[in-house]
Amino acid sequence: MVEESKALRARLAKIDNEYDEGIIDGRRCKSAKDNVDIDWKR
Repeated sequence: MVEESKALRARLAKIDNEYDEGIIDGRRCKSAKDNVDIDWKR
């Protein structure tokens, strides 16, 4: 469980970094974060 939480936090950090660097736009950022949220609730 702890490892899974760390992995999901790492995914969120990567998404935020990619958004900040302009690699992904706001729409894709929201979609990616929504997917992480779905995984978090599993």
